[in-house]
Amino acid sequence: MSPSSAALKQYAAVQVQSSVSEATPHRLTAMLFDGAMARINQAKGH
Repeated sequence: MSPSSAALKQYAAVQVQSSVSEATPHRLTAMLFDGAMARINQAKGH
């Protein structure tokens, strides 16, 4: 993994963490469903 790729992954992790800490319960539920749907589509090969 290149240094820039590692930095981008770390930045994304920080963004997700801050989004979660500031989210309302409704937004947290939406984020969970969005992630679940993304993984389901990934498993289906879409």
